[in-house]
Amino acid sequence: NTGLATFYLGGVMSVMLNNKKAPTDDIHFRKALAYCVDYQQVINKIFPGSRSSSVVSRSTPGYDPNLKLYTLDLEKALAELKQSKYYGKLDQYPFELYWNASNPDQEKIALMIQANAATLGITVKVVKAPWLTITNIMTKLETTPTGTIISVPAPYAEAGGLLSVRYSSSSLGTWQQGEWLQSPEIDTLIKLSLATTDQTKRFQLYYAIQEKLVSLCPSIWLFENQVKQVYRSDYVVFPAAEAAKNGKPANPLLGYNFYYRDFKVFPENAKGPYQPFVSESTKNQSVMVLQIGKSTFTINGTSKTLDSPPVIKEDRTLVPIRAIVEALGGTVGWDGTARKATVTLGSTSLGLWIGKSTATVNGVNTPIDTANAKVVPEIINSRTMLPLRFVTENLGAMVGWDQSTQTITITFHS
Repeated sequence: NTGLATFYLGGVMSVMLNNKKAPTDDIHFRKALAYCVDYQQVINKIFPGSRSSSVVSRSTPGYDPNLKLYTLDLEKALAELKQSKYYGKLDQYPFELYWNASNPDQEKIALMIQANAATLGITVKVVKAPWLTITNIMTKLETTPTGTIISVPAPYAEAGGLLSVRYSSSSLGTWQQGEWLQSPEIDTLIKLSLATTDQTKRFQLYYAIQEKLVSLCPSIWLFENQVKQVYRSDYVVFPAAEAAKNGKPANPLLGYNFYYRDFKVFPENAKGPYQPFVSESTKNQSVMVLQIGKSTFTINGTSKTLDSPPVIKEDRTLVPIRAIVEALGGTVGWDGTARKATVTLGSTSLGLWIGKSTATVNGVNTPIDTANAKVVPEIINSRTMLPLRFVTENLGAMVGWDQSTQTITITFHS
């Protein structure tokens, strides 16, 4: 009595390449990386059901179907690399590739690129980071990684929307453009296309923009996202699912296919009672609740005690982290000489120093808070207090904040 609806959303998963930082400021280096990706493996094995895409997704009006896409070709990759100004000194210019900690399949893409690039002598440093950290570091060119795997949805159902948020200079400093492209030619073409009322002429401009972007290779376009949604097909009429059944496209805008006023529900057709689904991840979930000023917290309803209550400094929460990390199964070490705390959970190790705004995540220097360099670990009342969000999110947890009650909720899946 359940059905599986599958349809495409119009978003494009890409590796955003910082076009203003070495070594990805070099077009030949960027093209070499593009030829290092096994796109078919990504589509068939890592994200099954997705489909190839370029600058704009295939389900978005204005997509150019005649573009020649990059494919896995290590010979072409080496030929491009030899034209790069960094060839012969690649060891001096490692490529940092960030992936979103909440989407573990992205790590598989990153590791595949790392393995293929290594055959050419390119060092790829794969970095796991929470979504909030990624969005923070992308606000500045200097802190934006040389590579970031991100999916960007179309803001409206035409190519101009996605082209604008992805490659116009007006979107610099947002999570939607990690390329820092800053191309006057692309800016002019995008503005002209958006001001063109004739659809045929507007689409021709979209095609010209896409062709130019493919030649510049500011990004590595991986695939178009597919949604797979289970629903009660015996008594629920799901418009997007019906469209997919009939070979018609669903609305390519994120969320629009779940406008529930368009759904139809016939309870009398139900073939069985509703059975709530409890996922394995929920079964293995730990939920902590802390409150500013209180030295007790709960984990899955059981009360625990902190050495010192959480406090707010520089508009950020600092906590004595040991009890929290140990409750999750991790460990905390302290080096009194270096005034350094080491937090370890699973394969993740964090290093934080008293008074320093930069920490390490698995050995990689990472700003604790890109928006405020004054957020640092402190010793308060003889207790080491660490920035809560930075630590917990880098350990893979999600953090919620209720301003009215000054309550923090930490959710962790073991």
